[in-house]
Amino acid sequence: MIPAREDLVLAVGAAFGPESIIYTIKRSGLPLDLTACQVEMLGYGLQGGQALFSWKSQEDKLTLGGAMGTVTPAVTGAETAAIWSTPGLITRSLTPYRGMPTYLAGTWVMDISGPDGLFLRPLQGNLLLIPTFN
Repeated sequence: MIPAREDLVLAVGAAFGPESIIYTIKRSGLPLDLTACQVEMLGYGLQGGQALFSWKSQEDKLTLGGAMGTVTPAVTGAETAAIWSTPGLITRSLTPYRGMPTYLAGTWVMDISGPDGLFLRPLQGNLLLIPTFN
């Protein structure tokens, strides 16, 4: 499976969850049964692959929809704010996203592992941050 490219756009300080997005993972056009699987979303910084976040299904940051193949994030605003506060974070200013200042902070991936040795990386892309400071 070749990973689909999808940018992850996070509003810094805002929750990232079911109100934002629900991913449906498919293989050969059908939902992948995620029963007994573990899923992890990982974020890496621009500078040497610095770890920015690791959200895991086994830590209740991602809810899996079993046979429906869905992955639903449940990340708090404090956790998205922590990315912006990462020591040494390097960003590059981009063209505004929906009229808001936007920064490229790195890349992200979604990894799936199953009990039978299954390993897939269905999604990957750029990690974009939109500061929401008032």
